Amino acid sequence: MQYLSIFKSLTKNQSWLKYGTAILAGSLFLTLSSKIDIPFWPVPITMQSFAVIFLSALYGRNLAIATVTTYILEGALGIPVFQGMKVGAAALLSPTGGYILGFLLTAFVIGSLADRGWGKTHLSAVSLFILGAIVIDIPGIAWLLSFVGTEQVVQIWLSYQIAFILKTGLGTIVIPMIKNRKISNF
Repeated sequence: MQYLSIFKSLTKNQSWLKYGTAILAGSLFLTLSSKIDIPFWPVPITMQSFAVIFLSALYGRNLAIATVTTYILEGALGIPVFQGMKVGAAALLSPTGGYILGFLLTAFVIGSLADRGWGKTHLSAVSLFILGAIVIDIPGIAWLLSFVGTEQVVQIWLSYQIAFILKTGLGTIVIPMIKNRKISNF
């Protein structure tokens, strides 16, 4: 029964249906974003980092954490939500596993800032994307180092920066538009 009261407090008096729908829609968005990829070894370039930061900026901390946790649990349980149809513990222990952990940390950090009003201006939106990328990259790169050497990690990270700039530009335009028009009710 304690879990029920915790879940109710997370919803901030929103209806269960609305909250559940938002979680499932966000998880679907994350899944679809993982399928948009540029094959690259050992970590492909996908739209997942954009999706995590975007959802966190719109949903706020609690809903973003619930959404990313649901997404990770779906993958851990064998549903092919991750990039490349990887599933289960193998996906979480693969070279991309650290980035998946980074998604959860990003939901907390970026969602917390969004709860404080960040994302309504272009400057704060670009700040969310830069910070979100850093939060995703720290555990991602740390984990990736156990699979490849430092020189290769640096090369991989540098090659991702063009995609990062494009994702940041898109988020910097879209997030303030949505937040200022109050399209999102979360």
